[in-house]
Amino acid sequence: MYKYSPLGVEINQLHSLSDNKPVMREISRKEFLELLDHVDANNDCLLDQKELKKALRQLGLHFTAFRAWRARRLSDHDENHYIDGTVERKALIDVLKRWGVVVRDS
Repeated sequence: MYKYSPLGVEINQLHSLSDNKPVMREISRKEFLELLDHVDANNDCLLDQKELKKALRQLGLHFTAFRAWRARRLSDHDENHYIDGTVERKALIDVLKRWGVVVRDS
C-alpha cells in the first residue's frame, strides 16, 4: 500500500500484483471536499476546468487535462461551465468512481 499526501490529504493506492500499477485510490468525503476547497483559487465555491485539473493531479490521476474536461462535462448539470453545489459535486464523485477513485463516507 502506498500513501500519497499532498496538502495533508492521504490517498491510499492498491497495486495490482502483475504490473505494480495503481488500480484504486481512496479518500474520505471530508478530505475530498477540503481538497476541492483548497484548489478553488478565487474562493468563489465554483470549480472551473483549470481548478478541477489541479485537484485531479493531486489525486494522482493521469491525463488530467482531458479528465478535467470530461468530468466537468459529465458533472455540470446546469451547463454554466463550473462545478458548483452539492448535486454537481456528488456527480463529480460518481465520475471519479469510474476512474478508480473511491470517496468513502467516513
